[in-house]
Amino acid sequence: NLPPAVVRCMEIHIAEEARHISFANEFLKRHIPRRSPMYQNLCGIAFPLAMRWLAGEIMAPPPEFARTFDIPREVIKEAFWQSPTASKILSGYFGDMRSLAGELGLMNPVTKRLWKTLGIDGDHSRYRSEPDRRVA
Repeated sequence: NLPPAVVRCMEIHIAEEARHISFANEFLKRHIPRRSPMYQNLCGIAFPLAMRWLAGEIMAPPPEFARTFDIPREVIKEAFWQSPTASKILSGYFGDMRSLAGELGLMNPVTKRLWKTLGIDGDHSRYRSEPDRRVA
């Protein structure tokens, strides 16, 4: 029941985001292997750190929300970070990125441990945007 203009704007936005993602993947696949091992190791560490930061931006409401509605910090932490459901959601977010990191040679014992420590480890996607087929 959305107006056609809204639907078309959403279609264009989704197509543009897909284009950006494809460009970024191809850019990284072309440029990371050409870099020094030190640079690649640094990227291997920075990658999961950036993904974890992004997870915080995606998952949890902004701090102003908690202040406005007087929600204790512990409640936000439990709801968005410490519950079994939140952990499952968090670990499932970055399958495509874990696959890309593997393709780029950025996954090694140290970086795998970092992904796990940050709570964003999980299965790799077999293909881009593979849906989560686990039973809820």
